[in-house]
This record gives sequence, C-alpha cells and structure tokens, in this order.
Amino acid sequence: MLLAFGGNATAQDNPDFFEKKIRPLLVKHCLACHGSKKQESGLRLDTRKSAIKGGEVYGPAFSEKSPSDSKLLAVIRHEDDITMPPNKKLSASDIALFEQWLQQGAIWPDPVEQASGPSIAERWKTHWAASPPNKPRVPATSQKEEIHNPIDAFVMARLEAAGLTPSEPASPLAIIKRTYYTLIGLPPPIEQIRKFENEYVSDPKQAMVTLVDSLLASEHYGERWARHWMDIARYADTKGYVRLNEQTNFYHAWTYRDYLINAFNNDKPYDEFIREQLAADLMLDGPDNRSLAALGFLTLGRRFTGNQHDIIDDRIDVVTRGLLGITVTCARCHDHKFDPIPTSDYYALYGMFASTSEPSDLPQLTSGDKPKPFLGDLAEYDQKRSELDKQIVEYIPATLDMLRGDTTRYLQAVLRGRKEFLVPLPAAKGELRQTFVERWIEYLEGTQSNDHAVFLPWHLLRELPSDQFEQRSKQTVRQLSAKRRLKLNPIVLDTLSKSSLTSMNDVAIVYGKLLEDIHSQWQALVQDNVALTAFESEPKESLRQVLYGDDSPFAITPREALDAYLLDADWNMKLSKAYLDFDAWLASTGNEPAKAHVLYDSDRLHEPHVFIRGNPERTGERVARAAPSLLGKSLSEPFTQGSGRLELAEAIAHPDNPLTARVLVNRIWTHHFGQGLVDTTSNFGLRASAPSHPELLDYLAFRFSHEGWSIKTLHRWLLTSSVWQQSSNDRPDARQVDPENRLLWRTNRRRVDFETYRDSLLVTSGLLNRSIGGRSIPLDQSDNVRRTVYGFINRTSLPPVLLLFGFPTPDAHSDGRAKTTVPQQSLYMMNSKFLLDQAKAVSDRATRISGEGNSEDIAHALFQITLGRNPTETELAQVLEFIDSEDSAWHYVAHTLIQSNEFCFID
Repeated sequence: MLLAFGGNATAQDNPDFFEKKIRPLLVKHCLACHGSKKQESGLRLDTRKSAIKGGEVYGPAFSEKSPSDSKLLAVIRHEDDITMPPNKKLSASDIALFEQWLQQGAIWPDPVEQASGPSIAERWKTHWAASPPNKPRVPATSQKEEIHNPIDAFVMARLEAAGLTPSEPASPLAIIKRTYYTLIGLPPPIEQIRKFENEYVSDPKQAMVTLVDSLLASEHYGERWARHWMDIARYADTKGYVRLNEQTNFYHAWTYRDYLINAFNNDKPYDEFIREQLAADLMLDGPDNRSLAALGFLTLGRRFTGNQHDIIDDRIDVVTRGLLGITVTCARCHDHKFDPIPTSDYYALYGMFASTSEPSDLPQLTSGDKPKPFLGDLAEYDQKRSELDKQIVEYIPATLDMLRGDTTRYLQAVLRGRKEFLVPLPAAKGELRQTFVERWIEYLEGTQSNDHAVFLPWHLLRELPSDQFEQRSKQTVRQLSAKRRLKLNPIVLDTLSKSSLTSMNDVAIVYGKLLEDIHSQWQALVQDNVALTAFESEPKESLRQVLYGDDSPFAITPREALDAYLLDADWNMKLSKAYLDFDAWLASTGNEPAKAHVLYDSDRLHEPHVFIRGNPERTGERVARAAPSLLGKSLSEPFTQGSGRLELAEAIAHPDNPLTARVLVNRIWTHHFGQGLVDTTSNFGLRASAPSHPELLDYLAFRFSHEGWSIKTLHRWLLTSSVWQQSSNDRPDARQVDPENRLLWRTNRRRVDFETYRDSLLVTSGLLNRSIGGRSIPLDQSDNVRRTVYGFINRTSLPPVLLLFGFPTPDAHSDGRAKTTVPQQSLYMMNSKFLLDQAKAVSDRATRISGEGNSEDIAHALFQITLGRNPTETELAQVLEFIDSEDSAWHYVAHTLIQSNEFCFID
C-alpha cells in the first residue's frame, strides 16, 4: 500500500528560515536591549549560545532539548509576568513565526561559531563549487564489464575504494518502467514491455539506446520535465494576496508552462533557456515573439499585496537559488552569514529588477501573423467589449481631464521628488496620486536630453542655487529670450519674464497655470468642433502636446490608469469590476488569444542603494547593478545595457560560471537517481552538502556546458550507464559500509510523485487525454482527464488532494520534494471517488481486452495493464479464489492493484 508521495520540505528545516524570518524580528524588537552593546537582565539574543545561556534573572530564553517549551514564547505571547516587547505585543503573524521556528528545533546558525579560522571569502576560494568545473581524467577500474560510459568508471572507482561491488542488473521490466517514469512520467504499454524485454536479452546496450531515444522523442517528455521546472519557478495560475480591486488571476500563466514543454521537447540549449527566461524581450529578432512567454519565470510569483520590495526579493530568490544554487536573499538585511555575499550584491540585483516594469496590457503571442482580439464569435466579443468600453469612456477621460486641470499641484509635487517605495492605493476625490507624480517626473527626465521648446527653461532654472534664485532666474530668462535659435515656446518665455520667480515653486505655478489654461481652451474648442486635432497656433499646440501628445504623462491605457489607482476610489471600484467581469468572461470562453506575462526595462533605470537592515527608509551606500561578486570579477562587472537582465543572463549562462552547469546537472541527476550528487540542490554555498562524487559532478558539468548545453544528451549519458540499470535489491553487506547508498552500489527504490500516480491511473484506465498544451483546468473538475501538469494551481487555495500528497507550495522556489507518510494518504487511495472510478474503468478495460473471456483471462489482462506483467501462480490463485467468493468483484481486484507498491514505486 502506498502511504506517501514526495512533498515540500518545510522552510524551517534550513537556516534560511531563521535568517529571513527570525533574525530580522530579533534585530527589530530585541537587540536594542539584548544585543552586543546592551544586555538588560544580562540577556543577549544575538547568538544561539547566549540565548541558551540566558539572563541573570529569568534564565535561558529556550532549551536545546525542548525549544517549543521556552521562556521566550511565553514572554512574546504576553503570558508571563514579564512581557516583551514591553511597549507593544508582536503581531499574531510574527508570534506564529517564532512558534514555527521553536517547534522545528530552533535552528539558529550562529556566525560567532565561525569567527575563528579563515574568513568566509578565503574559504570560498577553496570551496569545491567556487571554480569553473574542469574535465577530470576518467579513472581506471577493474570492473571492465560494468563500464558502459565514463559515468560508470567514476562510480565503480569509488565503490572499489570502499571495498564494494555494484549490484546486478535489474530485470528488463524494472528498467523499462524506471525509464518511462523518469523521462515521460507515464507507465509503459504492455506491447512495449514485451518488445524491450526481447531486445534487452539479445543486446542490452543497444536496447537501452533505442528505448531512451524513443522516449526523448516523445511529446510527453516535455510535459514531465516542465513539471520539474515549474517547482523551481514557483508556478501558479493565481497571484496570491493582491491589492484592493486587483485581478487575482494569471490568466495566461499556461503560456509559460507550454513554453517549458516546448523548450524541453525541442531540447532548447540550456544557456538559451536561461537567457529567454530572464530577458526574452531583449532578444526578439523579427515578428515572432512567442519566446516572451519565457518571462513567466520572473513574473508568475507572489504579489505580496503590491509590496514591490517583496516582489523583487522573490525574483532575486528564484533566479539565484533556481539557476545558481546560492541564497542571495539572505543578504537583504545584512551581509550573508555563511557565504561571501554582501548586502551590496543583493541590492545590485534589486536595482536590476527595480529598473523593470510590467505592462497592464499583456502582449499577444504570435509567430508574425496579425494579432486577433478574439478567436471565437466576434459579435459576442464586440458586445462584451462595448459594455466595458462604456465604463472606460465614462471614467477614464474624466479622470485624465481632472488630472490635466490639476497640473499646477502635480508640478509642485515633482519638486518634492519621487516616493521610491510606493505602494499605490485607491485615492479619495481630489487626493494627489503619487503614481501620477512619478509619471510627470519620468516625462520631465525625458525632456532633459534636448532643447525642449517648452521645458528647457524649467531645467535651466532648476539648476540655480536656491539662495540666488530670484536674482539669477531673471537673468536666465532674459538670456533664453535672446537666443532665438533655440526656438523656445514664446508663451512660456513671455509668461516667465512677466512673473516674479523667487523659487522653483513659482516656476511650477507658472507652468501649471499655462498648461491648465491651454487645457481649458482646448476643451472649449473641441466642444464646438469635435473634428479638431490641433491648435492653429504653433506655440499653443506645443503646449497642448505636453498634455495630449503620444509621449505625454497622460498617454496611458485605461488598464494602466486603473492599476495605478489614478481614478477616484468609487470610480476605481466600478471600472475594476467591469474589467474583472470582462476578463473572467474572456477566460471562460477559451477563445482569448495566447498572451504572455512579461516585464520590460523601464524608461527610468533605478540606481540602487543598500537598505540599512533591509529598511527602505534608511538608505546606505550606492551600488552598481551587477551579477553576484562571488562569480568572479569578469562575470560581475557593472551592467551597462538597460536594466542589465540580459547581461545577468549572459553571466549565468557563461561556461566559466562555476555554479550554473553544476546546479543543473545535479538537479537532473536527482530526478534520475532519487538523490543528488549534492543533497542541497539549491544551495551550493559553504554550508552545502559535499558532493558524493565531486569528480563525476565536474566531469558532467564540464561536458554539459562545453558540448552544447543539451539536456537530452545529459539524459542519454545517465540512462545508458550501467549504474542506472542496477537492481534496487538490498544487500546487507553493502548497507553495512554505505547505509545511505551514497556510493551508488544499488538503485534507490522510490515512490512516484502525485502527478505521476494520477497520470498512470488515467493511462491504466484508458481515459487519459494525451493532447499537449492549452489552458489550465481545475483538477477537481469531474471530466478532467488531462495530465496533472495542466491542473489549475491556485496559489492561496491548492486543491486538497495536492496538499494531502505533499505538493510543493507555489509561494516560493522549491528545491525538492520531501517524503511524507500520513494515514490520510492511504485513506484517500482506498476511499476517494476518483480512485474508485479509476478502478472501475480499469476492470472494465481488462474485461474488454480479454474479449469477455473467462476469469483467468481477465486476471491476466488486469495484471498486464496495471503492473506490466502476468500474475504469478500464487497471485492468480488468490484472485480467482476471491472472484469465486464475490459477485462481479473485478473492480476490487483492480483497486487493490493500483494501490500496490509495485504500481506506486519506481523500482
């Protein structure tokens, strides 16, 4: 009976949880009184050792033996005679974080313990993952017959050194099932099993080559390996918690999933795969823009109710842990405690992502054909769209006119500068929209690069020192009026020359009143003549363009205006509902053209500063946008091209990058063998597990990165090795020497994950819909017989069955699936309607295959379609005895077989 599937390791099981969740709370609330400089009651809480030692009055903050029964917890809950923090109790969510941490053993990596010996930077220089992988010499071994390729030589050499020998080859049935599940995640048909068994007996090596090549050519290969990458990319079809009135769905997340399927099926070189996921928009060459879907890697994460700092942190994490195997986000509040990653490295990447923006109107994916608004009934679409357009026409023009009529106030606000850490919210009537102030600032920055007819005086006056402004402003205006070659706007110059200018605030008032007056004049003109497109007067038209031109701050789409909360709160709510209703209808039809969730480089590049202790209101040193410095000087030069995303991608995909190839090879190895050459698949830093076969890891990484970055070729190397084809049978003598099988003296028997199990059930019952790609479908939809990879993933409400079987949370990058064993899993398999329906379908199929034959024929058919073999004599006798005692009980037999270990395990 299957009791568990792979699940998601808890965040509390590693030091990242303490560094990212607990230490910042200690710093914020505790260390001012209980840190290195001050210790009230003799208590220090800046190291694990001092916390366990405790204070003079109340003793240890917690016990190593029983952390969950700690004084610390009672104190922060305000359940004790002493309450901390003394002024205000921590929030319930912060207390919950402490509870989780203590319940998981209070894992607290203590940097003080590492103070002696070489520095972190010195230790990194000699770390096994710090230098680019070389190509080690393939070792000699006496196991000549076991050497199918160099992988075997590396493994056999380690076994010989430990006094061990490899296990005998597995049965052909075990090998073909193992290979099918690994490459395409589906069970092999009985006819393919028979064919392979015959070929394997006559020529095992050629049989494996043929089998592997046929599966790599299958379109189902991409489905299996896309799902693996979706764990890395924290894929979901919804955003999680969002701002007020914001769309919660990623309606086109599926285009990223389909991009992954196609990329794996087409064996897209991994270096190109990296570049497209980070910078596809910067690589387009021609009308085909379908690669834009790759940017889902960055954009499909959580939205943190609009907190841009957390959104950027999430993107830094998925890039650095997912592609490089380093935990850069630990340096958000302080230099990394264990790896040579200073906070400046974190904010160098922060600046890169802060220099990007996401369009409110998603680009349609096309191979070059003219985009179509709808693929179904255009009359129905036009009707629905017209209903939305009525709302847009009612609210958007009025909002923009209101903002045009308030230009003076916005130009005054421009002088106060940006609000760097802006989370827009609905605005009350007449309230200043800071998001629109930002648009004005960007517009004015864009007018600095040339002698702008309207705003050159603005820029020159703004350069004047405030204590000399009144005197020098008159001189500046006179000089501009004399330089007729500049062709400056005469209305602006005349008004400035007649005005008393004592500060830039006066200049803002002059410009604001001029533009507001032009707006009023234009409104009066078009009211009488709607066909007008411009003022007859060129100076007036020049001013009008500031408010109505294509590059104006007001050149904004309705959805962008909505997302920036430019509308009054009540209007925002009404138009938001109209958009949400329209989006929901469009998605429900299945006829909306495919689009991509993308980001682009902003017009304004962000020049980052370190946030002291991670606090955006306390800025420190300025840093340049760049890749992490531990990659080496040549790969971490400051970015010079836009945000730097493409430069980062080039640095990550460079063959000299010591991490990228090693990390990917180890991930692939883990999915093949059940455990990695390095256990910590997303952490190759100084606290990573040491590789079990370091020379083999380097050999594979070197060849992978220097021979085309082909993942399919890597599969071939692994699957045609004799190591892959070993039996999984236990050997007590070998287990005594190597109980964890780190030396690979046998194959690891492992349970299939939930996706493979569900898909295998549908294959076995004959119900699986094998179509490739398309929109996501709820897994609990009664008629959903598509592969599980196409299931709709709701970030805040995962389907219960996924939670039951340990599906990884899509809230963050997942570095692997832990194994969980809980009774509810078995209860689901015994009692769920889905399993019972599949058992009935399997038994019906077996009856059809047997040609309505006798019980023995049906039994053989059942075993063949579920386990890929005939029943043994004992099994057949037991089945027939059971059938004789029950009336029409074949579905019970089928139900038993699809719950068996043989069905649920990769042997």
